[in-house]
Amino acid sequence: MRLAPRLAAVTTLLGLVIGSFTSQLGAQTPAALPDIMSIPVSPASTSPPSAAATAGAVAINVFRVPGKAFLCGLGTLTAGGLMLLTFGTQYRAASAVFREGCGGKWVIGPSDLDRDVEAPKAISAGNPS
Repeated sequence: MRLAPRLAAVTTLLGLVIGSFTSQLGAQTPAALPDIMSIPVSPASTSPPSAAATAGAVAINVFRVPGKAFLCGLGTLTAGGLMLLTFGTQYRAASAVFREGCGGKWVIGPSDLDRDVEAPKAISAGNPS
């Protein structure tokens, strides 16, 4: 049971070190955000998704959600290990590893599969219509 006092001491020391940097981080000015009102938005489809799209979304999510959870956990552990190993100097690389596993869409909906999308020009270029 000698591990508990050591763990408390290390946690306190890390808190003090990290806390000393917070005033420096708070002094930085944030970057200007883009005006979201100027971003064009396409109108949403009013028709309900097809039964095939709903079944496909369910089948995809059966594997996608647990897979994303596994990759997110693995990415979090890897990013944390990278931060500890480099004493926090590689925070950009660690955040990239974290975002790779945890970022993006977690659940695929039927509307994601039931969209009217034109074929890329490289595919349709050889087929005259």
